[in-house]
Amino acid sequence: MVWVPGQKLQGDKYIIEQVLGQGGFGITYKARHTFLNNLVVIKTPNETLRYDPEYPKYVKRFIEEGRRLEKLSETQHPNIVRIRDLFHEGGIYCLVMDFVQGESLFQLVQQRGALPSEAAIKCIHQIGEALKVVHQAGLVHRDAHPGNIMVQQDGKAVLIDFGIAGETIPTTVSSKVFVNPAFAPYEQMRSGREPCVDIYSLAASLYYAVTGQLPSPSLDRKLYSIPLIPPQQHIPSISDDLNQAILKGMELEPQDRPQTMQEWLEMLAPKQVVSIGSPGYQLRGGKYTIERTLAQGGFGITYLARNDRGEWVVIKTLNETVQRRPDFAKLQEDFVREALRLAKCNHPHIVRVDDVFQEGQLWCMVMEYIQGENLTDRVVNRGILSQAEALGYIRQIGEALTVVHNNGLLHRDIKPANIIVRANQQEAVLIDFGIAREFTPDLTQSHTANLTHCFAPIEQYVTVAKRGAYTDVYALAATLYFLLTKTLPPPAPLRADGTETLQPPQGINPSISDWVNRAILEGMEVDAQNRPQSMQQWLGLLKEPVKQVVNNSSSQSGNLGKSRQTQNNVSTQTNSQIWQSSKNMPWGWLTGLLLSYSALGYLSSALGYLIVPLAFWAVVWAIAGARVVAGTSVWAETMLVFVALMVAIAIAITGDNFSFVGSFVALLIIFVIGIVFEVSKNLIKSFSRFHIFLILAATSLLSLGLGWLSYQIFPIFK
Repeated sequence: MVWVPGQKLQGDKYIIEQVLGQGGFGITYKARHTFLNNLVVIKTPNETLRYDPEYPKYVKRFIEEGRRLEKLSETQHPNIVRIRDLFHEGGIYCLVMDFVQGESLFQLVQQRGALPSEAAIKCIHQIGEALKVVHQAGLVHRDAHPGNIMVQQDGKAVLIDFGIAGETIPTTVSSKVFVNPAFAPYEQMRSGREPCVDIYSLAASLYYAVTGQLPSPSLDRKLYSIPLIPPQQHIPSISDDLNQAILKGMELEPQDRPQTMQEWLEMLAPKQVVSIGSPGYQLRGGKYTIERTLAQGGFGITYLARNDRGEWVVIKTLNETVQRRPDFAKLQEDFVREALRLAKCNHPHIVRVDDVFQEGQLWCMVMEYIQGENLTDRVVNRGILSQAEALGYIRQIGEALTVVHNNGLLHRDIKPANIIVRANQQEAVLIDFGIAREFTPDLTQSHTANLTHCFAPIEQYVTVAKRGAYTDVYALAATLYFLLTKTLPPPAPLRADGTETLQPPQGINPSISDWVNRAILEGMEVDAQNRPQSMQQWLGLLKEPVKQVVNNSSSQSGNLGKSRQTQNNVSTQTNSQIWQSSKNMPWGWLTGLLLSYSALGYLSSALGYLIVPLAFWAVVWAIAGARVVAGTSVWAETMLVFVALMVAIAIAITGDNFSFVGSFVALLIIFVIGIVFEVSKNLIKSFSRFHIFLILAATSLLSLGLGWLSYQIFPIFK
């Protein structure tokens, strides 16, 4: 039964004025208190629930909740509608509440569109404070959507309609679950009663208030993997902090959301940042005095300071941007843990950590101040470093990184700018462990995407990926590449998708030794599995091959025996180096080149072509092959093939010998050019450009000569 306007309740105490709304659980009426002459809201259970087998239990819970809500009213919380009375009328229990003047948040957004962030946060924050009181009383509202948030003219927000709060839902199978799909988490469909249910609803209400758009229903997200569009995509002016807070509150799985309303509200609060960068600012009770800012990166900021002994030090901490992030506490925890680990990495080529302390809410790390020049500036100012000087620095840093890795850390930002050479010394020191990260070998982990292009390997571009010592190997090999070429290597993603190729360093600087060239290329393999798996393994590639020394004579038998033993050891090492150099020899392609040139020499002799021009032509193509793989553009390679095609056509139609054999020679020329390029591309992995030329020229000339000689002995075509 639905009461009509004019219906009197409790004698003449209340008079119904109109029906405000009817939902799955209850009916709300606007009524007037005749004695006090003020408006109230009266809520009753829905008539349809009377047929539920569990209706008596439902009524009992309705009464119990009314009493609980009445106790909430005793707190006189300004943002919770007050309960005035609970009575029984005609077999129906009635709950009397204050009538709140104003518009619902839903109506407000419908009329005005998306609200300014400040106004929306102010409204939602008030309701969040109200829900904290509700939760403390052992209740969950479970319907905190924009329609149940009333906004008065003075900006005060009031939470109304506790109709499905707490334990008042019928528990029989026949009962329906009444929710607002866009604002309810999916676990509410199975009667979820945890505070994180209200956190989801309130975050979804804030989503609607700042965007004017309904969020994707949680059930659709769960069942059909429909994504939740971030608020920032609707309104780009929404701050990162607000965007993150809404998304965190609307996490699909309840365990991924903040577990208390207070925790979520703190994400909405303006972040208090600690700024220590002003000159003269004193830290730790005057022990350190800031002089100036040195540098700022994606996570950290470093300051030059003096300690109480007048010595220069560097103080590093998390920058203000990171302090405002919702996950600041977690990032700072990582910062402190890594600072303490680095303090244990005692090595002459690692910057020394002297102190770790907390200033307010901010942790700081104190390091030694190193006077000198970083390797970026050294190369820019002085040009390409000599191989000996560059290897000296790289070996020092490699040994330092071995200590870092043994302590369970990765540096993750090795680059020339993070390596300083001490003034007036040939001693390199690794600095800036700002994004150092604890790691477990061969374990897939989640990582923050902070890196330096050109020096970061491909796995650092992926948030969840396996990382290990080989990650730092790539960066150190790329650093050596820069020191010896003054050229930045192409970023790993561009190499991975084939957009750019890595030019061998020897192609830029011919003075680089073959073994150094190979070590750099192996250290910079795109696929992490193909790199040396430890820093020590890669440093082993940077050891100069031992040359074989032959002792021709010895005056004493004792010395002779010792010399022979030394010679055998050296020979073993040298043979190992030879095997290392020859393991990449493309014997299959070279055999194909030999047979192709032999056939070309034979058929050219049969057609009456002079062998000397062909020999000259083979030498030219040996030079071309060596040049192309050393860095000539793809366009140039295409042009060379085009020239070869023209030469082949010219040979095919020249003279009176145009025949099937002539056409075959033309095709064979094109085929030979393709083999030249394939051989060259394989040889560059193990040989210099000059050596590639010698191998191609020798193979070509020898093969042409064999073909010519074969024709002189076995002249099939006459």
